[in-house]
Amino acid sequence: MRALIIDLNNFALYPSIAVGYLAANLRRANIEVDVMAPMSNGVKGVSREPVPPAWGWIDQAIRYGTGVSRNSTIRSIRKRFAARMSSQLYRSKVPMVEEFTRRLDEKSYDVVLISTYLMYFEHCFALGEVCHDRKVALVLGGPYFSVGDVAREWMDIPGLTALVGGEVDLHLDEILKTAVAGGSFEHIPGVWNRDRKTPLTSPPLTDLDSVAFPDYTDFPWHLYPNRIVPLLTGRGCGWGVCTFCSDITSTAGRTFRSRSTANVLDEIARQASIHDSSLFVFTDLKLNSDLQIWHAIIG
Repeated sequence: MRALIIDLNNFALYPSIAVGYLAANLRRANIEVDVMAPMSNGVKGVSREPVPPAWGWIDQAIRYGTGVSRNSTIRSIRKRFAARMSSQLYRSKVPMVEEFTRRLDEKSYDVVLISTYLMYFEHCFALGEVCHDRKVALVLGGPYFSVGDVAREWMDIPGLTALVGGEVDLHLDEILKTAVAGGSFEHIPGVWNRDRKTPLTSPPLTDLDSVAFPDYTDFPWHLYPNRIVPLLTGRGCGWGVCTFCSDITSTAGRTFRSRSTANVLDEIARQASIHDSSLFVFTDLKLNSDLQIWHAIIG
């Protein structure tokens, strides 16, 4: 089986950890994998926390004032300005779809996987149309497709074979084989069918040590300003109660689960060797949820 993974996460300084996990788990199942990362096609990533300018407080005041304004003219101006200031990926739907189409025509794929945030609905819709026209199975996944209202809004995307809303690391290959064969997902937890039937509940994955280390070899390392490797020591948050936080209600945020210390340190050593890097970014919701891991990393 041959799979193409589309990365719609678009980080500026390092690869996407979600795509790294997808690639690793598929290769473990002997599935041939290619990755289409935005930066490989000249689309610059988004810096999560850019350095604020000297006039930053004025900028924030204007953003807030226009954001809560009920004046239709002000809201219209804000909308037009926001469109101009949006990420390059958000504004690059047409060239991205053209590159995707070229890849599908150039190389025969059995299935396409898209890892996405909800803001890229229109991109996924356009990519789905291409998959539909070429009769290629399409599997979409993201952290909030475990929420029924969200999932149902995405089920009308053309060509969509399956919508994944769970931690399916250990049976991802089964999902792909079912998608390519045109089978039913009723027996697979966390996967929505085209008929909108609510899927079997996908329980949080507890044995995190059984998951393959992320594979970042497909990313354009020569284009990053530094060789930073993303790493996740656990899923969820040790608190998990903050009302301002939406992360704890996403697929991976439900309850807290940690990898073992040995497993984490083994990955650090291996990724450092593979990518010739001593720089790591930890993407945990709260890194010190497991104090044993926390002290081991500090050590």
